[in-house]
Amino acid sequence: MRIRTTTRRAIGVLACGLAAGLGLPSVSAAVAAPAAQTWHVEVGAQTPHGSIQTMGFYPSQITIDQGDSITWTANSEEPHTVTFLSTANPCPTTALCALPPTGFDLGSPLQSTPQGGASYDGTSYYNSGVMTTAAGGPGLPFPPTVPLVTSYTLSFPDTLAAGTYTYYCLVHGQDMAGTVVVQPAGSAYPATQEQIDASNAQQISTDLASGAALRTQTRRQDRKLSTGHHPVILVGAMNERAMLMRFVGPADKVNVGDKVTFLVTSMDEPHTVTFGDPGAGCGTAPCNPEQPWNVATTKHGNLKARYPARNGGFTGTRTSLNSGIMLGLPPAVTHVPRSLTVTFTKAGHYGYICALHAYFGMVGEANVHPRHHKHHHHRR
Repeated sequence: MRIRTTTRRAIGVLACGLAAGLGLPSVSAAVAAPAAQTWHVEVGAQTPHGSIQTMGFYPSQITIDQGDSITWTANSEEPHTVTFLSTANPCPTTALCALPPTGFDLGSPLQSTPQGGASYDGTSYYNSGVMTTAAGGPGLPFPPTVPLVTSYTLSFPDTLAAGTYTYYCLVHGQDMAGTVVVQPAGSAYPATQEQIDASNAQQISTDLASGAALRTQTRRQDRKLSTGHHPVILVGAMNERAMLMRFVGPADKVNVGDKVTFLVTSMDEPHTVTFGDPGAGCGTAPCNPEQPWNVATTKHGNLKARYPARNGGFTGTRTSLNSGIMLGLPPAVTHVPRSLTVTFTKAGHYGYICALHAYFGMVGEANVHPRHHKHHHHRR
């Protein structure tokens, strides 16, 4: 338990007075300073099978004292970062001073690897690297050069100015921000860790319930969009607090010749639609699933393809097809597609994945049936 500054001062005065009255030497110098404390923040949350992921730090704001530390712990398979941007002006080339305008770049060591050391100075760039609960392995969409971490600890030393410091997840940008309020050393805390943990549990439950409502809403939206010979499969969804990481749509009701549109509605969460091996399907391994192959671009910047087939001069395997990164905004704004329309040419079962999120279950299968032509009999 930490003793308030005013209480400590009163104890010191009382001790000095008592010592003087008894003719003893002063003991005020023996009053111990409060011990520094390590606080804990959870990064993200998810349902047991990963279909719903949240975009939150729990708590989103934490109050600590100078000299304390914070340990952030990954709580989901969806990747996140803990990132304090630099306030230097001009911005050094070894730092980020603003959120990346083109989104998170796994290929940039500044974004994907730990930066800045273990003691926060209030102005420099600090980054946890990629935080996830996913075990490493070949099925993950992260290059082998990117280390995956489950926790990140940063100290806030006595020399750090008291104030409020904002940090972000580089993967989710403005949608996922947190603040650290640093008080002068010895200040009383507004909450204990136990109280914080209880509040976290309530907020996580609320955010996951928001994701469940999002799933119901997405299914309803898909039923409105799909028609008999032109099914629509929605590729994930998101709201302010949660993300649905699943394909939603009638993939088992497809006939040969049908056009199936895979549509992304998430503005800030990228997805792919990938048939075949994302590591070798481009025909010239190693492949980057963030880039498209075996598709053609429409005049509006979206994608189309026949499948199984070769499109746009593609020379690889007919059953390999990849949208590359798609976002739920018009291509004129993002310069990346929002949808992929596939015309199925042959009956069969065709598996597809989101190459970015398949490792926690974002997979689907198109069950394509032969088209049965109806014969019209005319009365004579």
